Amino acid sequence: MQRIRNKGHPYNDLMKEYHRYKYGDSDFQIRTMPQVIGLTASLGSPKNPKNVDDVIKYMINKCANFDAKSYTIVTKNAAELYLKISKTKENTIVVKNDDEFANKYYNYLRGLIEDIEIYLMGIDGVLRNPAIFEGHCEIKKAEYKTWLAITRQSTLKKSKLSPLSKMKATDCLDYLDQLYEAYQCAQLFPTADTTEFYLKNLGSNEGTDLDKLVYRRKQKLGKDPCSECDIFKKLVKCINDQFKKNADSKIIIFTPQRYYCRLGAEVIERYTGKKGIFISGSNASSDEGGCNPAQQSEIVKKFRNGETQILFATTVVDEGFDIAECNLVIKYNLVTDNIAHLQRKGRARQLLSESILITFEEKKKMLEEKNMANIQMITEAYQCLEKLSTARKLSMFENAIIEYNQKRVEEENRDATLKQKMSLRNADFTILCGKCDAYITASANIRLCGSYYIPYDPELWKIVEFCPSTPEADRYNKEKRLGILGMIHCNNVVNGQICDKRIGCATNF
Repeated sequence: MQRIRNKGHPYNDLMKEYHRYKYGDSDFQIRTMPQVIGLTASLGSPKNPKNVDDVIKYMINKCANFDAKSYTIVTKNAAELYLKISKTKENTIVVKNDDEFANKYYNYLRGLIEDIEIYLMGIDGVLRNPAIFEGHCEIKKAEYKTWLAITRQSTLKKSKLSPLSKMKATDCLDYLDQLYEAYQCAQLFPTADTTEFYLKNLGSNEGTDLDKLVYRRKQKLGKDPCSECDIFKKLVKCINDQFKKNADSKIIIFTPQRYYCRLGAEVIERYTGKKGIFISGSNASSDEGGCNPAQQSEIVKKFRNGETQILFATTVVDEGFDIAECNLVIKYNLVTDNIAHLQRKGRARQLLSESILITFEEKKKMLEEKNMANIQMITEAYQCLEKLSTARKLSMFENAIIEYNQKRVEEENRDATLKQKMSLRNADFTILCGKCDAYITASANIRLCGSYYIPYDPELWKIVEFCPSTPEADRYNKEKRLGILGMIHCNNVVNGQICDKRIGCATNF
């Protein structure tokens, strides 16, 4: 299956090359090319279709990307086919978490949050840069995460803070980000496990002044409220109910973050008596909850052979993995688009299987309903297309391919013009640490290898430190020679303080 909605998807770059070779700058074929057969869960629909006509246009444009003048769907013997496949039941459960519960955990963290924010305001030069606090709000709100991201990625870089002040401010934002994630996680998992997971290594009695402040303040937090939110209780109930119906069941639980997968897999056995395991993408180290290809294969194998019956997963499992047929798919406070909706539902292939959304947010329920309405519109779009004559459909597809190539040529010409303008300037630039502004390397030393940007600069190792992954991750790497080996940190010292900013990773190919 290929996701073709994302313009930056490698598949789209591949098809651009295909169109360029076949059509050149013309509207007509100039070379003979192999036939393309595109396989996808669904051609999908635009984000906010107004009617079926919008969906038809979108689908035909997607076919133009394939250079396709036709499509194939099941139209004959459909009733017989449906007898041989599962009719997955869909359900949405909205569980409103108790406000008192959320407030208790917020109050538990509030003193630590306030101390860090006060420390941030006391850093030399920060109050002379009021833009740093633009967008600041209560940590309970999603906008707080936006404030952290903009301040870290943009505002601090534009500020006139000294390197030391910028380092201290960045450390404050990193701590606040960790506490924000802890608060959000407590809306889905038991607070005791959330606190252990996010706060265990928070602060240090031997680090910077901020590290010591956080460490001391953490010791004064007292005992965690130690409670389970209502949505987690519902998750446990759904799992236990499924195993009562069928002790050999297999369950996939989709979560929004790899950290949630990791935490969920750790705690679920305590509540269900069934061992959990998690799978996530390979774009992060094992220490950060990532799974390299060797780990992914082993996890899928364990789930397929029944060694474990509960699999926590990120969206990486939406496609591309041969996951065993399962009885229950739970989307745990996770809704994306209609294609992902179909793919996740399709994981529940056993007879009498079920796909459930469990959420505490009404807006996610509305988004799920919107996805289901869009899927119905896609069905209606196919029905409308089937009523058209073959000649009419062929004309629509051919016109869409011509339009696609015209836009492609225009885009290529714009890119060529921009590239020419850039070549007239000094193309070399220096790469600095985003935290302390230390020189890392020059752009001339960077090579693109696959999807990785690799510095080809022996001098780099004099100013960085390599932090290896955990022994468990190393075991996979040594056996399979794959995956992220560890992190690269900036080793620059400013006023006696080591920067320690993560600036990249070391990986095997």
